[in-house]
Amino acid sequence: MLAAYKGVPTIPPKLPVKQHEAIITAAQRPDQLVAGRDDKPYWRGEPWFNGRTLNGFRQAGHAAPYPQPWHAGLIERGESVGGPLHLTPAGRTYARVRGNVTVNRRKVVIISSGDEKKPIPEGQRHGWPAGELYISKYHRSLRRAADALTHHDLIFILSAFHGLVPLDRDLHPYDVTLNDERAVTEKTMAGHTGAAGLFDPDVIFLGGKDYADLICPSVPHLLAPLSGGMGAPRAVQAGPRGLRRTQHVVEGGSRPPRRARRPLTDCPGVSAPGHPWQPTHQPGAPQHRAPDREDHEFAVRPPHRPHRHV
Repeated sequence: MLAAYKGVPTIPPKLPVKQHEAIITAAQRPDQLVAGRDDKPYWRGEPWFNGRTLNGFRQAGHAAPYPQPWHAGLIERGESVGGPLHLTPAGRTYARVRGNVTVNRRKVVIISSGDEKKPIPEGQRHGWPAGELYISKYHRSLRRAADALTHHDLIFILSAFHGLVPLDRDLHPYDVTLNDERAVTEKTMAGHTGAAGLFDPDVIFLGGKDYADLICPSVPHLLAPLSGGMGAPRAVQAGPRGLRRTQHVVEGGSRPPRRARRPLTDCPGVSAPGHPWQPTHQPGAPQHRAPDREDHEFAVRPPHRPHRHV
């Protein structure tokens, strides 16, 4: 009798009330952030939780901090370090099973920067937000497609000079290309992607192959539909409709079509180290295909029992 249930995931134990509420609240956020007093949601008046609650389910493995630039070496789960907390695969499983919340990996979109930049008026000392700095038609078309694919808090810009930047970061105009000596490198981008936690979500990159090669080694679940081929400019010109297939592929709970599972980049698939629950890749396994259902992240259901005929 028990052999029929072998391999079926068990239901996670119920957490205390505040920890349970924190996980359910984070699962309903697009960025899956478990907000505390040091995070932006606190200043926006959104729900937040105290350090005792955060430390409780962090030790249980339901949330973990992303490696930030001020962290030295690997981060052990449960270690008291700085940085915001985000749900782990175990936390998302808890939210689905215990909270009946449909939650999967985050959907992050990265767009390449542009050549044309908004000039700084005379007398203005601060720069422009990254989301307003680039004014070329190509970049604006990528931005419109990104807005249609995900939440604006999950959109980043890949700059040849600054690396990976959020939309609200102030930048000054610059004149640096990928061929410049001051341009970012793969090693620098590995630190930026690790700080943004891009080893966990489904990531869509909208831009050329030269930019895609910078983040390809450090982003396991990467999809780069515009990195080559004649269909790339047409998809951009079509806007969000041209990327409809991409949006379908990254829907967390559904299995993508067989054609969409072919590798879309030439990245060797080397993953950047630095986090306990970061996915690891086995040598020889196909990498950078369309994101699939998360391992062990599915609803608990009993095994199928055939009807007995009397």
